[in-house]
Amino acid sequence: MMDVSDGIFIDLKRLCQASNVAAEINLDAFKSSLEFNEACRSMKLDPTQAQLTGGEDYTLLVCIDANN
Repeated sequence: MMDVSDGIFIDLKRLCQASNVAAEINLDAFKSSLEFNEACRSMKLDPTQAQLTGGEDYTLLVCIDANN
């Protein structure tokens, strides 16, 4: 378990390497507000890329055996 402070993409990669597992990201599950999309557009950022690589999310990322 770790916090997502460097962005889900980097932190998920770290978790997978440390746990010797693989992961798949469902991009359709990433929701964004109109305000977020407008802010990304004004800064010429791709909203999906910003969601995957933006940091300081302060949420937990956990790896659990499917049998548990």
